[in-house]
Amino acid sequence: MEEGELRHPSENHPTVIVNESINDFEKMGRAVFLKRITRALAGKETPTREERNRAWNSCAFTNYIMETVGEGARERPSRPMLIDAQSPFLELLEEIKPRRIVAFGKHHMWPNMPECEVHLTDDLQAYQRRDGALAWTMCLAHPAGRGSVDWKILARAIGVFKSLNLPEHISELETIGQT
Repeated sequence: MEEGELRHPSENHPTVIVNESINDFEKMGRAVFLKRITRALAGKETPTREERNRAWNSCAFTNYIMETVGEGARERPSRPMLIDAQSPFLELLEEIKPRRIVAFGKHHMWPNMPECEVHLTDDLQAYQRRDGALAWTMCLAHPAGRGSVDWKILARAIGVFKSLNLPEHISELETIGQT
């Protein structure tokens, strides 16, 4: 690799890091992001391998930006990177058809993601898929960013989000005039 050349993660990078979170949690050192997410999903500070496996298998995971944004831990993606990620993200929604999405990156990523069709609050919105189904998206501060919160707060926020009785289809909103 040439000096200054950015490394690009492999296509299966999200799978690799989730597997590391499941299988090598204790050896992850200072991988703050993955440790906090794993703890939040499992609801425990020190989840067993089985609990980590169950937690990660209850959701899908991807990186919004599919390329390396820089060498340092605090590097942020450029605006063109954020804009370029919009179409692949929307295509992924059509492919995996999630009902709930947690987006981490409230101050930098969230304002640059594709516009949502349904707005409940600034941090709770929904994308409408082509079939009319809604993919509700909650935005939280990045777990490894400045001012990030403890995994317990993330766990509570995700738990509340999962428990909300939100409309699953755009037609449910139209009947009550909330689009």
